[in-house]
Amino acid sequence: MPSAIRLPFSFDAALLQRDLAAAEAFIPWERHFNTLEYFGEWRGIALLGVGGNPHFTLMNYPDRVEVSEYPVLASCPYMREVLAAFDAPVRAARLLSLEPGAGIREHRDLYMSHEYDEVRLHVPVVTNELVEFYANGEPLTMLAGECWYINVDQVHSAVNRGATPRVHLVVDLTMNEWVGALLGESVMSSRA
Repeated sequence: MPSAIRLPFSFDAALLQRDLAAAEAFIPWERHFNTLEYFGEWRGIALLGVGGNPHFTLMNYPDRVEVSEYPVLASCPYMREVLAAFDAPVRAARLLSLEPGAGIREHRDLYMSHEYDEVRLHVPVVTNELVEFYANGEPLTMLAGECWYINVDQVHSAVNRGATPRVHLVVDLTMNEWVGALLGESVMSSRA
């Protein structure tokens, strides 16, 4: 099974960026809670997540609890359309910004992959040619508007060597038949 798969979606980068500006005007960025895993500024804006407090949605919850939509999502109509394109239960959606000069150290998000019935998708909103992302040691170039499945249960890292922030819409989905078909036979054979 590949560590990353480009999915057959092409989202409008200009509309994603319009919604990003609206989200930034609505609510301030929050530093990522796990300060040991990064250097520089890695921040998030929660759009949808578990529980009623958007300040806790940058954390993963192992329990199956109710998902809440946060008020900021109302200012992001195109991102709402993007989320609706995924025919699977959405567990979390957030914007994650890796500022210039910042990096995410090699780490694993344990139990977050198709084998554990949860998948993480990345939709780049803003990026630059000096962003380096590695999935299981392999370099990965993700362009604005693309959509990628990343098996984050495997080692991954990123660094932004550019002069502009790198912002991704990061979506966690619960595995279902639609997701399995989207990821292809390699996923289904690894689950057997």
